[in-house]
Amino acid sequence: MGLAYFAGFTNEFANAKTDDAVAEELEGLLLRQREQNNPDRSDALLQVIIANGAEKMEAADIVAEKMLVPLIRDDATIMGVIGFDRTIKETTYAPRSMTARLPWTCSSVSPTSPPQPGRLPARSAFRQQQPSCRSSKFGRVMPEGGKPAQAVDIVRGVNLHLVDAPEGLTRRARSFLRVHCLRVDSLQVDQHRERWLELGVPEAEIDRVAAYGTRWGGLALPPAPHYDGGPRILDPDTPEGSPAEGWWFEAGIQRTAVPYGFMIGPNGEFGIHGDRWVPLHSTVEGWVESVALAYHAGMWARKITKITGDDVDTLQLDDHAAVPEVAGLADTWWRGTDSLVAIYNGEAECMSAPRCRTAFIYSGLDHWGLHG
Repeated sequence: MGLAYFAGFTNEFANAKTDDAVAEELEGLLLRQREQNNPDRSDALLQVIIANGAEKMEAADIVAEKMLVPLIRDDATIMGVIGFDRTIKETTYAPRSMTARLPWTCSSVSPTSPPQPGRLPARSAFRQQQPSCRSSKFGRVMPEGGKPAQAVDIVRGVNLHLVDAPEGLTRRARSFLRVHCLRVDSLQVDQHRERWLELGVPEAEIDRVAAYGTRWGGLALPPAPHYDGGPRILDPDTPEGSPAEGWWFEAGIQRTAVPYGFMIGPNGEFGIHGDRWVPLHSTVEGWVESVALAYHAGMWARKITKITGDDVDTLQLDDHAAVPEVAGLADTWWRGTDSLVAIYNGEAECMSAPRCRTAFIYSGLDHWGLHG
């Protein structure tokens, strides 16, 4: 099955807000595509078609008429079109050529857009047209003469929703999760419980993996500033270990090619496992808090300085206090009078490579930047 993403990609000048919004939407589509196309699943493969409406979507009507309509007509697997990333006359009129064929959703058609004959009036900033009878995992399309579904119905199956932040996090981290994170399907532990018991995994350890999956499973965080971004999605896997050594399980697959995996340790620590096991934070919450704090500090700092290797030892932290919510072990955060300092020792310890020690100094912070 197919889904077309329609946005403006070729801009003469960079526009951070628009470019970042498009990038986030593409990342969400990629996450869903990888989940859907998992070789262990028997569901239909998802293809994402990228349609370029040119600078400021000024060619949206032409691209729709000359390219998308023929493609949709010849390929019955295409179930919808999403995007339309700005309100101009071209994006207002472009869907008219498609509405007789399949559903579309858009996020930028304003209430002033002219209503289409026989279609939903433009009552909100998030509109949907559902004139056909196609259906897919993305939602049931309104049958002829039926009641229009809400816009969220067509994307409910994608499982890319704002996150209900778990309890026990700071306000900063809860806000970060709700604004920047997605949640997708993850491992269903109970489906593997019997097999894991046959492999000798203790029941208590399986329960621990299940608890992790319930609380964190499927959470897709933005890239962390170190460890090449951290896990792409928090998603557990088969426990490994022994009664003598303790048990570990995967926290989630790597976002990029790094020589270690992300693991949850015997006592619930979040860490990396390569040449050796190195716990970075004493809890998973600590990892999430550290990523949230990095984004917060990066937004409000007037200056960000990166130092590596032996230069990390030159940091003067006498007037700094440890940031408790990150629950730091190998990695720590420190709060000063107008700065935050993040120190990453995990890679250096894991690979016996002191040159990998890294620190970021976020300076010029006011009270909100320090504590918000």
